[in-house]
Amino acid sequence: MADKNKEGTRAVHGADAPKRRRRVSAGTPPVDERTSLALAVRTARKARGLLLTAPNDKALLLMPCNDVHTVGMRHPLDVAFVDGEGRVVETHRSVGPLRRLRNTKAVAVVERFACCDTPWFAIGDQVMISGRKEVAR
Repeated sequence: MADKNKEGTRAVHGADAPKRRRRVSAGTPPVDERTSLALAVRTARKARGLLLTAPNDKALLLMPCNDVHTVGMRHPLDVAFVDGEGRVVETHRSVGPLRRLRNTKAVAVVERFACCDTPWFAIGDQVMISGRKEVAR
């Protein structure tokens, strides 16, 4: 289920949370890992990103987006660029303040506060967002 607030951010929970599929090796089925994230689609929300947010374990999906900065950030970020087919094309771990990252092949960016003890995306991972369309009656 997705909850939408006035800032243009959607929190995706439960069965609708995006799946990350990681290719382990040839002949091995992909591993499904669910990540809780918020969806930022409005310009102001994308520009702010995780700025003014207390560190937490949730990720933010910026869409459409192929360029992020860490100006004003007090904590390092993990960043993954995702192409139009949902494949991770570039990743960065523990990006410090005053940095700008860009990938012209990306259509979306996933970012979160850096945390050394949790896995992060790798190049080639598949990002899928599952969801239902709710109909008001």
